[in-house]
Amino acid sequence: MLGINSEKQKMYLKSMKCRLNIKVLIAFLYNSTLCDTIVFLMN
Repeated sequence: MLGINSEKQKMYLKSMKCRLNIKVLIAFLYNSTLCDTIVFLMN
């Protein structure tokens, strides 16, 4: 049972990391486009 649980936990942690990475990536892209828009409007 312990082996199966630890495998599930590993998979869960991996999926959480992937989701976090995607969220960070989206936030980064959103922020950079926002900055570009502000710079564009300022000029």
